Amino acid sequence: MDIVYYGYFPTYEPYLCALIHIGIDYGNDGIDSYFELCRRYSNKFGNLIFVGMDENLNSIYTIGCKTFGEVIINAQNGFRDLYSIDSDLYYINTNTIAMFLPHIITKINNHGFFSNTAKRLFYYWYHSAYPRLHSFVDKNRELIREVGK
Repeated sequence: MDIVYYGYFPTYEPYLCALIHIGIDYGNDGIDSYFELCRRYSNKFGNLIFVGMDENLNSIYTIGCKTFGEVIINAQNGFRDLYSIDSDLYYINTNTIAMFLPHIITKINNHGFFSNTAKRLFYYWYHSAYPRLHSFVDKNRELIREVGK
């Protein structure tokens, strides 16, 4: 089964949910590299990013699609039907739990002299969002298990 976390940006809530899903926690040591990933790729809308595989060998992806999540899902399902791709896909919408802070961080990051402020806001976002996203992922893992039975 392929699991796709999607949201407005590809690298904030969807990516963090995907990391939690496969068991990666950046903690304080790797948060700088995660900030750099968000800085570089937060505006790469429509790109499907492979994050890894979970303990059940499900492939975990993330995609940023602004507010066009249903359009992306319909297009991907259309291609699957057109090319007879027979794989189970499960989409998880992270817009329902998204914070507004990534929008501010992305805007501030576009101006180089505010990079330290953006980094501090990112640290705040990460530490405040992580527990909430962890419970969201756990809840969705249970739903995926129910679907897989």
